[in-house]
Amino acid sequence: MVVLAFLCIFAIFPMIKNMGGEFFPEEDSGKIQVQVKAEEGTSYTDIQEILGQIETDVRRLPYIKSILTVAGKGGDGLSSFSSSAPTNKGYLEVELEDRLNRNKIRTKKYAQVIREMMKKYSGLTTAVFVRSDGPSGGNKAVQLSLLGPDLTKLIGYANATKDKLVQDKRFIDVDLSVDLAKPEYRVVINRDKANNLGVNVTAVAAALRTMVGGEDDITKYKEGDELYEVRVRVAETYRNTKEAISALMIPAVINGQSTVVRLDSIAELEEGVGPSQINRAERQREVRVEANLNGLDTRSAMKIMEDTFKSLNPDPEYTIMQSGIAKEMTKMFISFLLAFVLAFVFKYIILCCLMEKFTHPVAIIVSLPLTIPFALFALMITHQTLNIFSLLGMFMLVGVVSKNAILQTDYTNQLRARGYGRTNAILQANRVRLRPILMTTLTLVVSMIPMLISNGEGADVRRGLAIVIVGGQLLSLLVTLLMTPVTYIIVDSIGDWFKHKVSGTPIPKDEDAPVILETVPEKY
Repeated sequence: MVVLAFLCIFAIFPMIKNMGGEFFPEEDSGKIQVQVKAEEGTSYTDIQEILGQIETDVRRLPYIKSILTVAGKGGDGLSSFSSSAPTNKGYLEVELEDRLNRNKIRTKKYAQVIREMMKKYSGLTTAVFVRSDGPSGGNKAVQLSLLGPDLTKLIGYANATKDKLVQDKRFIDVDLSVDLAKPEYRVVINRDKANNLGVNVTAVAAALRTMVGGEDDITKYKEGDELYEVRVRVAETYRNTKEAISALMIPAVINGQSTVVRLDSIAELEEGVGPSQINRAERQREVRVEANLNGLDTRSAMKIMEDTFKSLNPDPEYTIMQSGIAKEMTKMFISFLLAFVLAFVFKYIILCCLMEKFTHPVAIIVSLPLTIPFALFALMITHQTLNIFSLLGMFMLVGVVSKNAILQTDYTNQLRARGYGRTNAILQANRVRLRPILMTTLTLVVSMIPMLISNGEGADVRRGLAIVIVGGQLLSLLVTLLMTPVTYIIVDSIGDWFKHKVSGTPIPKDEDAPVILETVPEKY
């Protein structure tokens, strides 16, 4: 029995290693987000027309309840309706009819159909996924951050990783957080000319910033009781061409006299492309490789993405870091592991205080890890993953199993206090306590059946919790019922032997007392 218990405990590690994991289970929410990104330079009006055409196509599908179309925003919650908002991006929020009204067609199926529709739009980068009401809503399922000092080289590694992931059909909507496709002018200052003409580089930067981006809060304008901030910015016709920028006048000091000089007299303008945005993390440049998943869990997907990057043999200064929902998932697993350890420690301390012994609570604690492999096995055979709900189910399962062990151990101690021998007390305690244990176990299992077989809104999210409790209880019941008395005998024998060696107390015989008390003594 002890060997079987150890095998069950050691089976936890390979089972966890081979089991999928995610922060929040996939749900049939009835909401789909379609993210659209056109080529750099696409105007706000053009992206509106593109989104309007996509909306018309999507509305042809049955059971569409509503569609919200937003232009000039990426749909990931990172963009804003400001002067720097991406005019080439937009998204659609598609809401379906209730599940019963759409013949129980899953939201994931709709997303697949819309994804096929998007293939006819050449030149667009699209992403279609089921929008969750959980913490991952609006973001792609997996995000891997690549960190390093040089942005160009970083994007090269990111593109190589992306090209390999695209070949795997389990990764869909693979994209990068940035790309080198945004047209730009680069001002290359000739330091010698600038020094000869008395031009400060800081003055050049300030003039260009005011010209292109504008200067906030130059002065105040009052009209009636209202006070307005004045913002200065060069008109678009005088800042949208290379010639106009070259003619920008820069403050200078020549022979001690303040004057102005043209920008092209001290610098050259080069046309090029740059990143659409610059992200930083851990004091380094960051590029994220993002993707949605098709039949793959978050944990396995992140392992594949990390191995793909490492296969490129990158330079040592280029590293990776989990981001997005995968980062939160890792934090969750660590927090739950710490919570499990603390729960075991505090439970042992409380039981020691209640039973006034250090050995007997061990018989209760040992039964708790035996439930975990059976709960994991129940998840594996039902093709579920480790997520926040299944872990909560394990917490509940551990509490119920410990209750069973407490019933067995406490009644055994009561019988021994009345005069029964250890073996006889264990046999009688298990026979008497079997009925309440079975009653509470079956009550809990039956109460979980509606959650287990439910097929309504949100049922997919909660099903993992029910599977853990039902499967773990039914599969581990026999092992824990047998393991508790076996462990009780072992730890009680060790305790008696230790007392005999330390204080010379005789080891008590395993036999009934001459007189069996009808009630438990008060000192017990």
